[in-house]
Amino acid sequence: MNDFDELVWARKVLKNLMKKMEFPPKFDIDRWNSDLAKVEHLNCYAYAMGFDLPIPDQRIWGYLGWTDGHYNASVGKVAVNRFIKDVRAMGRKIYVTRSESVSRKGYKVALYLDENGGFHFIRQESEGFWTEKSGYRGKVQIITDDEGNYLKPSQFNIKDMKFVSMFEITR
Repeated sequence: MNDFDELVWARKVLKNLMKKMEFPPKFDIDRWNSDLAKVEHLNCYAYAMGFDLPIPDQRIWGYLGWTDGHYNASVGKVAVNRFIKDVRAMGRKIYVTRSESVSRKGYKVALYLDENGGFHFIRQESEGFWTEKSGYRGKVQIITDDEGNYLKPSQFNIKDMKFVSMFEITR
């Protein structure tokens, strides 16, 4: 199977799985952090999308635009457009939003980018707080300051990354 065939297969599998997934994704920190395969083989992108089937191939969640075969880093508007295309290819609707209130139709994610094409996602839970999975091998955690206060995307700082936008993802 060549790269294009693998991409077509992965896209079909993910689209079908996402149709059956719980929507919006439910926050269950123990389910994520107790499963070594999920910790090892899924990153913030998979977590933000609510996808929890470990896929060892980092091309799937490792690049914005992977559904179109982009296996290279992207920055700025290109990165945002690739993410939007990915979400649509996985059978979801996506909208840019400025509202930090809880979604009534779906859920929200926030995107952070660095100037070298690195990215990070955080996800808003139905209770209103935000969570993240810190890359491959990282665990899921609730985003708070040093005193335990919940942080919003505009308040959350990630080394060398800038907050780009929030998105609402719906069916």
